[in-house]
Amino acid sequence: MILYDFQCKCGSKFEALVSMSDTTYKCKRCGELADRLISAPRIKLEGWSGHFPTAKQKFIKMHEIESRKTTEQ
Repeated sequence: MILYDFQCKCGSKFEALVSMSDTTYKCKRCGELADRLISAPRIKLEGWSGHFPTAKQKFIKMHEIESRKTTEQ
């Protein structure tokens, strides 16, 4: 079960836990079938850089390697 957003023709917008295959859900306000909406995905970006959380460790490691190269020359 996944939480999806739905909108009915009566103007009601609501969320419901349904299976991925369900594209309609009974409106709690008027009883008609409401259509599932396309919603923005939930993602978490690294706060300080805007990169994904795993990118921070790769960034640190890459700079450590680069700094070793410059000091060895």
